[in-house]
Amino acid sequence: MKKRNSDGTLEDFSEWDSFEIGMLEGCDAGQILVGGALAPYFGEVNQPIYFVAASDLTETDTVKVRVGLIESSASRPVQTNKEREIITLRKNKTPQQKPLGENTATYCFIGEIDWPKMGDGFVVVGDECDEEIVVCNNTHPQTFNPFWIEKYKNFSYFSLEPNNPSSLSYIVTGCQLKRNSDVQGITFIIPGMPLEKEFSKNYAWTPSSSAIINLCFNEIEQRWIIRFDELRIPIFSSACIEGYINLGDGTDTTKLNSNVQSMSDYAILLKDLDYWEKGPYSQPGKKPQKYAFESGILKHENKHFLIDSAHVLFTFNKFFLDLFNNWIFDKSQYYCPEDVLSSKEKSIRIFTSNAVSNCFERYHNLTDWEKKNEELDCDLYASPEYFKIRTRIKNWATNKSW
Repeated sequence: MKKRNSDGTLEDFSEWDSFEIGMLEGCDAGQILVGGALAPYFGEVNQPIYFVAASDLTETDTVKVRVGLIESSASRPVQTNKEREIITLRKNKTPQQKPLGENTATYCFIGEIDWPKMGDGFVVVGDECDEEIVVCNNTHPQTFNPFWIEKYKNFSYFSLEPNNPSSLSYIVTGCQLKRNSDVQGITFIIPGMPLEKEFSKNYAWTPSSSAIINLCFNEIEQRWIIRFDELRIPIFSSACIEGYINLGDGTDTTKLNSNVQSMSDYAILLKDLDYWEKGPYSQPGKKPQKYAFESGILKHENKHFLIDSAHVLFTFNKFFLDLFNNWIFDKSQYYCPEDVLSSKEKSIRIFTSNAVSNCFERYHNLTDWEKKNEELDCDLYASPEYFKIRTRIKNWATNKSW
């Protein structure tokens, strides 16, 4: 059992939490199993909690249970409003399952469970499926989780399993994919890892291959609904300064003292700042002479990142809507969730890969006019950062004797 938070995320209960649990519907389908004891009701128990199907069950049935978190056992504050949470019980598949008599309905719990934190949950029994059947608590199309978008700079680390400290990690080397040495930053959807000097089709990791895909069961329509539990979309967005002295954001006085040592250097610096503040794409054919500023370049690239992120959200929300409307998996044709996955998972991942490719190709597919307009927008977005850099450097220069 898990607690569903207000934002939709699931949270594990503490091992010390205890529960009151009773069956409300489907009582002839089996009984609750806790620690070797079978009953339709338990006044105070800890997890794990299982459900054992009746031995004479010949077809699937849905059992409704009510679970209350006993206040004295809770390790967290109890809210005053009653939260109705979907609780899924895993059907017990261990050798300690016990057959039940034919008439378990006479033992059905008819009392009242009333705790500030409680929920009504459903479990499908008698399904003989290898995978757990999860009843959909939300039968609407899925939307893309923006937290699945990840941002990486050059030489940052990409972990295959972010929650596993011992997981294999790759060093993200996206700057090697710059179009030319005149480009001082780059942003793109990462199609796979590890990144090489050329984009490849033989990555060890890709968003589509690593996606966690599950199904839930829509009881009303008697169909399976595809649900992505995770779909990581990494975006490389970094300054890639080449051939210029990087003065960062203008606050590092050590860098300034080392690289601006005369009035001549200072004049060049101010002229280069003019160039960057106006924006490279509004001055075709011009280049800075000596200096670049990482924080300003990052601002420019961050605008590209925001545009790419919005495109990812649009693309995958449409993709999820298409899956919901067009990929119909009736229970009559696909009896278990594994039946759907064994038949359709490969195709789902191929379509996911196509959606990722659509995001990756977004900028490339723009017309030259559209690309220029986007670059001008990014320059405009970065311009205030260069004004701040200019102010900092002018303040530093007031103490100089040259």
